[in-house]
Amino acid sequence: MKKFSLLLSVFVILFACKTKKEEVTQKENKEETKIRQGESIDLKTVQGNFDVYFVEGIELGKISPTLNITKGKVSGFGGCNTFRGALLPNDKNIFTPMGSTRMFCQGKGSEVENIFFKHLSGVNSVTKHGETYNLYQDYKIVVKLKPHVQAAKVSDGSWKVIFVKGYGSIKEEGNPTMLMKGNKISGNTGCNSYFGTVNQKDMKISFSDLGQTEMACEDDKMKLEGKFNQHLQKIDRFVLRGNTMEFYSFGKLLIRAIDEE
Repeated sequence: MKKFSLLLSVFVILFACKTKKEEVTQKENKEETKIRQGESIDLKTVQGNFDVYFVEGIELGKISPTLNITKGKVSGFGGCNTFRGALLPNDKNIFTPMGSTRMFCQGKGSEVENIFFKHLSGVNSVTKHGETYNLYQDYKIVVKLKPHVQAAKVSDGSWKVIFVKGYGSIKEEGNPTMLMKGNKISGNTGCNSYFGTVNQKDMKISFSDLGQTEMACEDDKMKLEGKFNQHLQKIDRFVLRGNTMEFYSFGKLLIRAIDEE
């Protein structure tokens, strides 16, 4: 009787293990089917600018990473720094490790960027659902993108400059400002007041007829003013991302400003 009970117990345990294994296998098959329900996409066939609106593991809030894909090359804004990379030719991973600028950021921007870059390094499949591109690590969505919709008009209002290429992030008081209304721009360079004309057509923008006062300031403020004025004359494109406006020249970020209102 004891021997029969022992055999029965062993049978029950083996049956339970087999059932559990079958349940796990069915679940995995179900997940695999789930990932393939959308349209599978090869990113090498995709071109354009995309806004990142979901990153697994962190709420984005006002931080808006971006991704640009052009002929197999990848670039964008990670939340703190601009970055560059490429698409890999194999199926194991989709993106190369990203190289980025080395600007020091604190708080949310740095956190978003670290997690975003970590996820990109492990992405191994992509599906498209409507206008949304889902980036997966195995069967888990880690990043969601949607095509960037360009603002039809550069936004009127008062903007505080927080980054100037060649100077870096501006941490002290006395940030340059940009007050835009219609086709006019004015503000402060960090040292002097300036004014000029805004020329815009779609994504393209330039500033002309620039003039300013000629007050002397501390060396650091003069350095900031010099870089700011130099870039104002080179800007050829802008991108509006929520409450942040970015100005570029030949694809390089020159000035970043945030809405003061």
